Amino acid sequence: MASPGDYIGSEIRNFQPITTEWCNNGDCRKITLVNSLKTCASGEFEKELSDHGVSVKITDKNGVSVSTAYYLLKAVNTKTCNRLAPHIKSKCKSSYLLRVGDYSGGSMGWYFSTGIYGVFDLPGVGLSMVPLRFFPNDNEGLNFLEEQ
Repeated sequence: MASPGDYIGSEIRNFQPITTEWCNNGDCRKITLVNSLKTCASGEFEKELSDHGVSVKITDKNGVSVSTAYYLLKAVNTKTCNRLAPHIKSKCKSSYLLRVGDYSGGSMGWYFSTGIYGVFDLPGVGLSMVPLRFFPNDNEGLNFLEEQ
């Protein structure tokens, strides 16, 4: 079980995007551990409601499409959220147990993960979605919350 919330604010203090070496014609991708709500769903995308939850399909300027689905499993109280992120110097605004899936085509199909995410007002970034804890499956996440 991965618990990135234990490290965010202590070992991980820089919340800015990191430029990768994965470049296409000089355009290098940036990745983030936390996602600013300002940049969420920026640009053009298609959305739909399916068995996977709410999914969005984004096509980049090179014509590559990726679909991401979000399925809300359960709301998490802010006390639990704050406990899962003990080093963030901001209070949790809201938190959810989500199943998140990615699909980029091909025979592998969707790849899903289950985790608790919290919304925090991070210095220099603003309101951001922060991954706090991941589980092997939905049931383990739901059982964890029942024990809280």
